[in-house]
Amino acid sequence: MVMAYRLRDLPFARTIMGMRTYGGLLAAFVLACVFSPRRHGAILFLDLGNLTDILRQSSEKGILAVGMTFAIVSGGIDLFVGSLLALSATASAILLMQYGAAAPTRWR
Repeated sequence: MVMAYRLRDLPFARTIMGMRTYGGLLAAFVLACVFSPRRHGAILFLDLGNLTDILRQSSEKGILAVGMTFAIVSGGIDLFVGSLLALSATASAILLMQYGAAAPTRWR
């Protein structure tokens, strides 16, 4: 008698199907490490300064995403997020320029 198995019943298939969620992220990370420029044999993508820059740049989008999640869950959809971001960035730049706030030492 021939037993027919469904793909999801096989033991390794559950692991593979569980990786579908993070597979794209893992592939992008591996490709970034492989094709990253190198300085003295060290991968520049994994440099501490580069990783903190990536985190700093993506934190703005994360804060907006959390705010939009709360707006959608509460039943309303806020359509002017981009304009609010531009307004707050402009206001903070004006305030920083008028009150003489110095740039971080890393950017000098």
